[in-house]
Formats: sequence, C-alpha cells, structure tokens
Amino acid sequence: MQGYLTPNRLDLTIRQNRNYFYSQCGLCQQLKQDYGTLARFLVNRDALILQLLTEAQLQQAPNHQKIRCGVQPFLHSAKANPKAAQFAAAVTVMMFWGKLTDTIQDTKGLSRWIAKFILWKNRHKIKKAEKKLQALGFEVQIIYDLFKRQQKIEQSTEFSNLDEVASPTAQGLEALFAHTAILANRPDNIEILKRIGKAVGAMLYILDARDDLSTDIKKKQFNPLKFNLKETSTFLRNKHNATHQAFSGFETCHHQAVLENIFSLGLQNHLSGGTKMMMMLGAGDCSEVRYFCDMIPYGNECMRHFDSCEGCCGCCHAYCCKPYNEYCKP
Repeated sequence: MQGYLTPNRLDLTIRQNRNYFYSQCGLCQQLKQDYGTLARFLVNRDALILQLLTEAQLQQAPNHQKIRCGVQPFLHSAKANPKAAQFAAAVTVMMFWGKLTDTIQDTKGLSRWIAKFILWKNRHKIKKAEKKLQALGFEVQIIYDLFKRQQKIEQSTEFSNLDEVASPTAQGLEALFAHTAILANRPDNIEILKRIGKAVGAMLYILDARDDLSTDIKKKQFNPLKFNLKETSTFLRNKHNATHQAFSGFETCHHQAVLENIFSLGLQNHLSGGTKMMMMLGAGDCSEVRYFCDMIPYGNECMRHFDSCEGCCGCCHAYCCKPYNEYCKP
C-alpha cells in the first residue's frame, strides 16, 4: 500500500493537523520501543488508522509523552494510547512482511534476493510482531491465510469481478478494524467497523492496482485491472460511498474530524489521483467524467455540462469522450 488512508490536511484545523502528527509520532515511538530504531522507517499511515480507530472508541484521551526526535528536532511531544499503538506497530511490521513476501513472489534477479535477505534478517522482529498481536487477542493466522488466498487468486487469474479478487484484502481489513472495537472494549461497534473495513480494504487493493497498472503492464506482472479496467471507477465510487455511509453511523470519543476527513475527502483525493494514467489507458465512463477530468476541482462542473457537451472535451481526454471531440472545442 502507498499511504491511501491519509487526511486532506488542508481541510483540517491547525490543532487537528497537530494532533494527527502527534499520533503519527506516537506510532513511530512505539515501533522504536518494540522493534528497534530502524523499524521507525516503516511508519505507515495505513496502519496508523488502526491506532486512531482504537483511540477514537476509548473514553480516556490518548496520553502525551515528551520525546526527542532527530528527524523533527523541534518536536517534543507524541500522543498514543499504549495498546492502540502496540497494535498498529505490530500490524505495520506484518505489512512489511507482506510487502517482502510479495516482492519475492513477483520479481526476479537482484531485487528478489535482496528481499529474501531482508526477510531473513528481520525474521525475529516478525515473530515478535506475531506474538504481540496474539497477546492483544488478534488471530495472526488470519493474515497468513488471507495472504495465501490472495496469492492463489492472482496466480490463477480466475475471478469474475473486482470484488472477488479484492476479497482477501477486504476481509483482512474487516478483521483488523473490528479488532479495534475489541481492544477498546466496545463490542457494539464491531459490526459497523466490519462494514467500514471491508469497503476500505477492497478500495485500497484496487487503488494500489490502479497506481501499479502501467508498471505491471511493462513488466508483464499480474494486475486485476488488465481484465476489468472499465469497471474500476464505478467500483471505487461504490466502495467510497459504502465507506462514507457506514462511518456516518460510527460514534467516536476522539479523532472524529480526522477520521471523517480520511474516509471522505482523503479517499476522494486518491480516487481523483489516478486520472491521467487512466485517461492514457483509455478507461472511463462518460457518466463518471469527474474522475477523468484534468480540471479538478472543477470536475463536478464539467460533469454537469456533459449532456450538452459544452466544453467537456476540453478537459476530459478519456477515450469514451473521443467521438465528441470533432463537435466539442476546448
């Protein structure tokens, strides 16, 4: 993953931005404490969401701690609930394991051997992360089983739609999100967090595939969008809507504005972020022109004028718009 679960920070207040940064520093400090200084390079905002979700359900606000940081020498504070940070840190290390294993599976030559060496060198830290997750009540075997299932689907290329190929990742985040409710002793939130996690997991898998598509085509590697490119924008939009609707019923004690921003505006930015690549590949649906418009943030305006074809082709270069180009002038 490439850090898709991030807020649109321009829409946050100064205090909200600062608290988000403090939470990220809290995760970084936990990685250092549990897995050593080098583990701090693994800080991942997609894993940070687990810390934020756990803390959001707790009555007590996350603890502040005084720190010294070589990267941010003027920063002297971090914020994290210990249990929430431990969970997010352990998942971060397991994501590192997944990335290395995926590299070993998909690449050849020097990259493959480097990944094997790094995996062997960090085997003890990965085992420690397993034990930490088990101590926190999470069944680690779920991660391994779903990872194997994901690899099996990708190797066989036997899937009928994007939901099917994204289902292992969706189920993984479903389990992780639901476990934040268990850590916070809020069993009433389990079902709603499952719905959020399942929708977000499917979206992250397809977003990652979308951003890797051109590289995978060049390297002749598997990418589900090779087979279902035209479904992509509709799929992402539906999952984003499902996430937004599910989160609207989620009550929090902390981080409300940040989480709402991440699941709404933050994800929306990433939906629009792949427009140029998708346009070059000829993807697009004329009813969804706002996802393929260079005139962001005027995509909605462009979409409203699409039926009358007033200036639309001036901003939309998706192949579905090409027939209109002789009639529409930029």
